[in-house]
Amino acid sequence: MRFFLFITTFTSLYTGMHVYAFLKLRRAVSLGWVAAALIAAFMIVMILTPIIVRVVESADFEGEARAFAYVGYTWMGLLFLFFAASFSIDVWRFLLHVAERLLSKSLDAVKFSSRQAFFLPLFAAMLAAGYGIFEAMNIRTELLVVKSPKNHKADPDRSDLRCSPWPFDPGVQAGEDSRKVKAASPDIFVSTGDLVDGQTDNLNGVGELLREIRAPLGKFAVTGNHEFYAGLGRSLEFMKRAGFHVLRGEATTVAGLITIAGVDDPW
Repeated sequence: MRFFLFITTFTSLYTGMHVYAFLKLRRAVSLGWVAAALIAAFMIVMILTPIIVRVVESADFEGEARAFAYVGYTWMGLLFLFFAASFSIDVWRFLLHVAERLLSKSLDAVKFSSRQAFFLPLFAAMLAAGYGIFEAMNIRTELLVVKSPKNHKADPDRSDLRCSPWPFDPGVQAGEDSRKVKAASPDIFVSTGDLVDGQTDNLNGVGELLREIRAPLGKFAVTGNHEFYAGLGRSLEFMKRAGFHVLRGEATTVAGLITIAGVDDPW
């Protein structure tokens, strides 16, 4: 019931964002009925893409699912960025409208036209999306300092991994991730949720790559919301095969040095 409520709420909000973007486009440029129909059809497919990906993926059409996911989820990110930027401009335009009424004065010099109110956030969204893709493809190790009188060793390394059969080749991505983690020579290796981001059947040896990572004091994981989306049972099996001790509402003390606790994602 909770998952059905989530899907219903998400689909409603996602549809609303598409309607908003479509209306902004109609105000910015003159669209013929053919162009409008094609754009509307594309948006309908994009709204249904998360469901299509799950269905196609479950039917073991990995290549098709990856293609849908690549287009659909890139579009989802782009649309969200556009909505955030465009809505900010709309708030600004509304405040100017109120100010004009109160001051009885024209503020045209700082107004955005309908075309500007569409193309400026679109340009900003494309720049942000491009930067996001660049960041996703360039893995970095982030160093965090954890100060404790119990810890006299070097600063720990932190790595955030997400294993998915799409949009990029999971074997290549996971291979690069595992090399980074091995190079850090961690005493403890933790996965802080959302390790699994799709059906676990088609992860092409990713579990084996993760299992090869050795951590003298242990490998620990906790579920995130994406483990539930992908199927909790399969996700837990995948994490255990990869060598993780999954903490579900429990804690463990490692070498008398640090206590690691984990709970399921409540939503």
